[in-house]
Formats: sequence, structure tokens, C-alpha cells
Amino acid sequence: MPKAGTSWLFEQLNRHPDFWLPPVKELHYLEYSVPKLENAKRLAKRVARRPGEPIGRFSGRRAWEERDSLFLSRLVELADRPLDLRSYGAVFALKGSSISGDITPGYCALRPKVIQQVGTAFPELKVVLLVRDPVDRLWSHLNMLVRMGQLTVRDIESPYLLDEALNVRRLWRHAFASDVYASWKENAPGIDIRHFFFDDILGEGEKLLRKIVRFLGGTGKISVHTETNRKHAKAKRELQKRQRRVLVEAMKDELRKCAEIFGGHAVSWVKRYRV
Repeated sequence: MPKAGTSWLFEQLNRHPDFWLPPVKELHYLEYSVPKLENAKRLAKRVARRPGEPIGRFSGRRAWEERDSLFLSRLVELADRPLDLRSYGAVFALKGSSISGDITPGYCALRPKVIQQVGTAFPELKVVLLVRDPVDRLWSHLNMLVRMGQLTVRDIESPYLLDEALNVRRLWRHAFASDVYASWKENAPGIDIRHFFFDDILGEGEKLLRKIVRFLGGTGKISVHTETNRKHAKAKRELQKRQRRVLVEAMKDELRKCAEIFGGHAVSWVKRYRV
């Protein structure tokens, strides 16, 4: 889910010896019938200007390799063409014997038809679903929209305007972890999808990472890298009681569904908001 720890996961797996992740997070390939691949295009241009240098959003996390450049060039060749899962999968052949994947939180809004196609094309795929308290996650998403200039500070600080801001369609395409889980179970029943809690990143990060690595087929020693996520430095407004009431009302049904489906921390979310 967006705002549920995908950057943390990318950074951790990118350092693990059993994994090789693409040089750019969030490929967004599966979201569109004609993928644009803007993130990959931008990074490919930077690589062309500065060949041989470890550049990119997560530069310095590991050494830049020749296959990073090859991956980018081959992936960009798929841009602005109809969705082609066979070609998309072939690009990942560069991983060799390593474990690899595409960490794109936008995939939580994939259409049922695409999920069916993915399930057929990649029968041994494993899906990691990071879930977070729906109220906290929504508040974090709203703050991101403020930073992006799509909402104003006043829009989210005033309970009345916040209620209006919740009509932003983009918010609801990525809001319901219970629906995401159910859609994968229904449309790709053979695919192994497992949920993990954002709550554990700070409290039990090493234990959480060990669970995810084992689920994906990794072995070896697990070591959590604790560098400060650059996102933490960005201003995030504290959720006040008045705004919280608005968000809880909007997400009360989702809170109950998450508790029923996921258990664990999700049960404590229901108790926290008394819904």
C-alpha cells in the first residue's frame, strides 16, 4: 500500500545478498494498458549523461552494475507500447540466480483483469502486501498530496475542508488493503500473497525483514540498515482530534474489515478508534 513502508523494503532488500532489485523503485509497468515508464526514462537519461556512476533515487545503497544499465535500456524499450507481460518478465532475466521484483505501491489498484493476466504469466510469483493503520496511512497520503501541491495545508487542517478533500478520487484508488487482498485471492488464487504490518518496521524491523526475506525465498543473515529515511525529514502535520474524527468516520468500515482479514495489529486499530 502507498505510505506503508515500500521505500524501507526496497532499501533493505537492495542490500541483501540474495536479492537484486531494479535500479529504480516503482516501475509502474502493470498499471497501464500502454505503460509510460516515466521513472525509468528519467533515470536512463541521467545514466546516459553520467555513464558508470551510481546514480538514481537509491544511489549508494549498493554498487552500480552493468546489468543496472542494461535493465534500464531494455525496460525503456517497452515504454509507450501495449502491455506485454512476456517482455516485461524477460527484462528480469538479468537478475541471474538472485531474487528480484518490482516494488510499486500503485499496484494495489490493479484491475482484476490485469491481476488475472499476471497470475497466469507468473505462476510462481510471490506478492508482498504491506498494510498500515488505514487512518494513519490516509493522513500520510494527504500530507504527501500537500507536498505535491495537489492540496493545501488549509484543506487538511480544517475538518470541513478535509471532508471535501476526501473526495479526491486518487485517494480511494489506494485506500483499502482489504479490497486489494480480496482481489488477488479472487483473481489470482494460485498466487502466494502475504500481508505484513507497517507497525513492525519501527518496533521489530529485523524480525519483519526476516519474515519477508524467508517468504520470498531468501536465506542468510538478516541485518536491518537503519539510515534515516529521507522522507522522515519532510514536514508532516500532526493529526489533531478534529481531523482524526473525520478520517475515522471515513475509514471505520475498512478498519473492521482489516481486523477480520489480517488480525494482529489490525485488531488493535479497531480498539484504538473504538469502531
